[in-house]
Formats: sequence, structure tokens, C-alpha cells
Amino acid sequence: MHAFSGWVAEPHREKKLLATFSLDFLAYASRCADVVRGRVGTGDHSITQRLLAPLTPHLPDLGWNVTADGWVNFCDTGINS
Repeated sequence: MHAFSGWVAEPHREKKLLATFSLDFLAYASRCADVVRGRVGTGDHSITQRLLAPLTPHLPDLGWNVTADGWVNFCDTGINS
């Protein structure tokens, strides 16, 4: 599952709304049957890195990993079953 586009009104762009949306999207994707990975942007883009930063410390506990191109793999967690 890939969120390929998004838009946030100017007054809200520097707030945590965008990061919250991105993390909610990944949480939703991880619970969908047959979805094994999700992405909120390309891995080397600064916005993608900023969106994934709050998730990074929790990756080991979730059993997930992030690839260099920005995919979050929901690997071996049993979440999709």
C-alpha cells in the first residue's frame, strides 16, 4: 500500500498533523489482509525521513523494518493474519 500524494493547508504544514496522518496510514496498512508493506514517500526525500522519524525507535518492537527506498515492511509480525 502506497500513499503517493497528500496535501495539507498552509497553516497546518508545520504541525504534527502530517506525521500523525502518515503513521495512521501505516498502522491501517499493517492491519489490512495481504498487505505486507506500506510507504508514505520515497526513502531519500527529507519529508519522508521526517515522517518516519517518530516510527523509527519502535521498529524493533513491531518487528518491522524500513528499506532504503522508503518501504516499511510489516515482516514476520503476524499483524496481517
